[in-house]
Amino acid sequence: MDPVPPGGLLEKPVRDAQKILLSPAERVEIIVDTLGQEGAINLQAEPYNRGKMGHVAAEQNINIASVNLITGQSIAVPETLRKIDDLGELKAVKKIVFTETMSMANGKHSMAFLLN
Repeated sequence: MDPVPPGGLLEKPVRDAQKILLSPAERVEIIVDTLGQEGAINLQAEPYNRGKMGHVAAEQNINIASVNLITGQSIAVPETLRKIDDLGELKAVKKIVFTETMSMANGKHSMAFLLN
């Protein structure tokens, strides 16, 4: 199974994806084919290794939705979702700087992650 490509519109559907990594504010549209199966399933947000520092609580699975699957006619998904035009030659370059700050002020550990 190929991983789902990150960011932006996709020209073609990604089939048989078992896991999709979404960054904050990203969205995804999912079509589920029940393959004749029925019953309740859960859509979950699962933890992944983000390289956290220090002693932090382990992240837990979060149930986002419970879905009751029923059999029915499958939806035909087109082979091409949308034609994505070439954006042309690069006209500008922007520099994005990722930083983090840490503090132990007043005996309390805090961190801030910044984009400039």
